[in-house]
Amino acid sequence: MYYQLIEILLLLAYVIYLVREYAQKQVTCMIKTVTFIAWVISFAIVFIIPHDIYFTLQGIGGTEYIWRIILWTNFFLTWILLPLLQDYEEGGEFTSREKLTSSLKINMERYLKYGALTLIFLVTLTVKWNFDTMINIIIALANGFGVLLVVVLLGDGLIAIPRDYWRKSMYQTQLRNNYQQLVSIDEKIRQLSKRLQVVTGELISLKDYYTNHPFWFEYVESVLSQIPYDFIEMGDKSDLIEINMEKMIEINKNTKNLVAEYRRAQVKWEQVCKESFWMEDLEFNQFNFKIKSTLYETQDGWTGLITYKWNTKYRALYLKAMSIIFFTFSLIIILGEISIFTKYDWNLIAHIMSKEYSFWTIQILTLIPLMYMSFCTFYGLFRINFAGMYGFYKHQQTDAPSLMFGSMNLSRVSFPLAFNFLQLAQVTKTPFTQVLGDMDVVPVLGMSFSYCLPILLILASLFNFFEIYEKILIAFGMPDNEGTKDQFEVREEQGKKLLSRARTLKEREKLNANQKGLFKDVETRKIKNNCYMAFQNLEEILQI
Repeated sequence: MYYQLIEILLLLAYVIYLVREYAQKQVTCMIKTVTFIAWVISFAIVFIIPHDIYFTLQGIGGTEYIWRIILWTNFFLTWILLPLLQDYEEGGEFTSREKLTSSLKINMERYLKYGALTLIFLVTLTVKWNFDTMINIIIALANGFGVLLVVVLLGDGLIAIPRDYWRKSMYQTQLRNNYQQLVSIDEKIRQLSKRLQVVTGELISLKDYYTNHPFWFEYVESVLSQIPYDFIEMGDKSDLIEINMEKMIEINKNTKNLVAEYRRAQVKWEQVCKESFWMEDLEFNQFNFKIKSTLYETQDGWTGLITYKWNTKYRALYLKAMSIIFFTFSLIIILGEISIFTKYDWNLIAHIMSKEYSFWTIQILTLIPLMYMSFCTFYGLFRINFAGMYGFYKHQQTDAPSLMFGSMNLSRVSFPLAFNFLQLAQVTKTPFTQVLGDMDVVPVLGMSFSYCLPILLILASLFNFFEIYEKILIAFGMPDNEGTKDQFEVREEQGKKLLSRARTLKEREKLNANQKGLFKDVETRKIKNNCYMAFQNLEEILQI
């Protein structure tokens, strides 16, 4: 009982931290609450599965009702509430009623399309029709997109996580990559700035034109208030555009997305610069016994020595050790996936689950691989972004539509991920699988669902390991991000100059802040002295 209570409290605390870390301050309490519920349900599945396995191995049932509540709550969030709120938050309408009406209209059209496709699909299936079969088919179809996400995200994470940790251990190489990244971010910020200048000019022209028309002036002022003040201050009038309510809604929606994208690029720039400043300081102090920096306070004594040793020596060893551990876990999972659809018996997880263990041993042996699989899947989900529109951004830079979009995908991958783990563990007839139903009722490419998922997962892992995705894109004429050696060196030099400029600005900001602090101290001392002299004069007057 105490163990479950501790699990629940830790889960709630972790999700609260994540929501606070990612959600923008402007995001409404309702959106944060829905995000919190969706994430709690998605993460809770990871902690309930070990209990499910233990009760199944012991021949104990009784958790089906919990899974039914989780399944249908998750279904409601994924396919009804989250899409509705996403379209509501994305809407360019100016009142809540208009935004809700537009969102309902969009989602009704979507449901009609889904319903028609589902009906056509059901007609083609040669199964006996009854209520239970219908429910199983609906669940299987609802989890279909989640399966594809698991294939992409887990297939990427199993390879990307060990590789990323190994690369992070070599901070000189990481610094060179950061130089390249700074050039890309700077180019993006410049492009977004130009687009914002154009939009600002159009809005300033509309504001001046409609000064005596309160109806349109109020809408224009509302859109203009979203743009950073620097752009408004430097903005010049542009050619006047024709306006109507439909056009005004479109401008509002585009401006909202453009400003959000610009702010995310600025935050990304700050993050990469901060990381690169520290790496440059490490490189400069490579043969010293303390880390001296123009931006950070120098730590002396044992604290400085420990910081120096950790960052210049032991941190790299730690990251390499973690990379090897993660690679071992990835190899165990990949071999287990291969064993599902071949005659080879390489499934270590199934061998472990085939023996009898105590409750605590089952919890530990199950949680470790399951949490790693979840980590690999969520790792990709939290770092991917779709053309600068949707994505999770740290430091409270994730807007409401991105939170809703990400929460939908998080909810979609949870059940297929748990299903795949139970395949690896070879534990059948659990309360989870009984509630989920027969996933093989909907064949994929003519194959059983149980075999299709691991096969696609192995293919995705191989594609990521050999970086085949990039090679295919280059073969079809897409630009090579790395380019030639000469191009790489040119961009690296550009990145160094950009970082040097950013460091100079930070040093000036620090110097100005110190001067302001010194000025405040001097002013404070003057005020104290004046008060003291006034108090002394008052005493003399009273004595007289």
